[in-house]
Amino acid sequence: MAYLLLAIVIAFTFAAQRQNAKDDSARIASNTRIVLIAGCERQNVLRSTLQELILAGIPQTEKFVKEGTLTQAQANRSIVQTRIAARKLAPTDCVKTYPSLTPKK
Repeated sequence: MAYLLLAIVIAFTFAAQRQNAKDDSARIASNTRIVLIAGCERQNVLRSTLQELILAGIPQTEKFVKEGTLTQAQANRSIVQTRIAARKLAPTDCVKTYPSLTPKK
């Protein structure tokens, strides 16, 4: 009888330990996602600032055309490249980039 009771206690302990490990893993995954999203959002601020700085060069390029420093064809190529660079720096959808890894219950 004592062995049966001991076996039940051991089985219960293992089951509880396994559940605690699952809960800890889910909590770690959730906290990691929160940190990743926060970091991504901080990067979005930098991306937006860089995007604004890059696009701010377009009026200067247009001014160079009026002054005769650049031809219209050169300016057009420059503006296209500037807009391509700005698109590459577009802010990221951080929540979509770091989806939840915990299974839904």
